[in-house]
Amino acid sequence: MIRGHMSHEKIIDAIEGAYGFRGSMSRLDGENENYLIELSDGNKFVIKLAPENYDRQRILMEHAVGEAIFESGLGVTLPRLIPDHNGNIAPALDIGLGSPRLSRLLHFVPGDAWGEKAPASDELLTALGKLVADLAQALSPLDLPAARITHNWDLAAAGTHRKDILLAAD
Repeated sequence: MIRGHMSHEKIIDAIEGAYGFRGSMSRLDGENENYLIELSDGNKFVIKLAPENYDRQRILMEHAVGEAIFESGLGVTLPRLIPDHNGNIAPALDIGLGSPRLSRLLHFVPGDAWGEKAPASDELLTALGKLVADLAQALSPLDLPAARITHNWDLAAAGTHRKDILLAAD
């Protein structure tokens, strides 16, 4: 998470310098520093600001996965990365925290989170299972070292959170 004081105006200024447009900005829910950018013409984007010392290889890996899914022909709608005016997909933006932060600008994709919907039907769950299998097959040729980096949401490393479970007896 990004620490320190940053203003929306500094972020908007940095976006204008890197991408050539300005818009209104609001923070999105979640633990990461993600902001919705809305332009006066109705276009929407998401700017994702990486924490200090974030590994650029992780961003490149996420981009490669997104592009592989796009090219798979599965029809999955994902937010696509937008390169800055220099062609960089992860520019370091000066947002007023002393050192620049890696960032990503993506097209906004409207939708609803599964967790906010009523319980899924058997048919919908079956369709989801098929899609996950198709995605796994489409991504199987990728071998990216950054994909082997663990993170807080890595189910294979769930045991590392045992110390944080205060309500479970065992």
